[in-house]
Amino acid sequence: MVYQPGWLDENTARSLFQELLTGVAWQQGSLRLFGKPVLEPRLIAWAGEMPYRYSGRTLPPQVRPACLDEVWRLAEAFAGTSFNHVLINRYRSGEDSMGWHSDAEPELGQNPPIVSLSLGATRRFLLKPKRPSPPEPTREWRLTHGAVLWMGGSTQHHYRHSVPRQRGIASERINLTFRRVLCAPAASAPAASAH
Repeated sequence: MVYQPGWLDENTARSLFQELLTGVAWQQGSLRLFGKPVLEPRLIAWAGEMPYRYSGRTLPPQVRPACLDEVWRLAEAFAGTSFNHVLINRYRSGEDSMGWHSDAEPELGQNPPIVSLSLGATRRFLLKPKRPSPPEPTREWRLTHGAVLWMGGSTQHHYRHSVPRQRGIASERINLTFRRVLCAPAASAPAASAH
C-alpha cells in the first residue's frame, strides 16, 4: 500500500472533478443481498477496452473520455504498468458508501495493481485482513482531494477494503480505480466479490 496526498495539484484535480461530474454517463446499478435486489449506494461510470465483471454485474467495453487521457498516463507511470480499465465511483454525500470487498476477480490476474485516485470530499478508507489470525488492527487512511492510493502485490489476496458511510458529509467525492483486465469474464463465472 502506498498513499500519496496531493498527487494531483489542486487546479488539475478540481478541473477533472468538474469534467467527470458532467462528462460521463453515471449509472446506479443493483446488487443482490440476501436474495433481494438493492440499489448500489453510489453511482458508477467506467471506461475500458474489455468487459469487466464485479458483484454479478458485467460492464461492457466503453470508450475512454478525453478528460481522462492525462491522468491515465500519470497513473500508469505511478504504478509502472499499463491499465485498460477504470471504474469510477461517485459518492454523492457521506450516505453513499462501498462495502467490504477485495478486487480479486479472476480477470484481474494473480496480483492485480490497483491505483485509486480521490477527488472532492475527504473520505475514510478502511483495510482489514481476510483472516484475523494473528490479530491485526483495521487500518485507516483519510483520502483527500487529489490523493492517490496504490494497492499492489498480494494485497487483494489477504485484505478487504471499504469506504464506510460518514454522517455530516454533504459534498461529493469521485474515485477513479485504474486496473488491468487480462481477459473477458467467463459467461458462467460466479461473482468473486461484493462491492
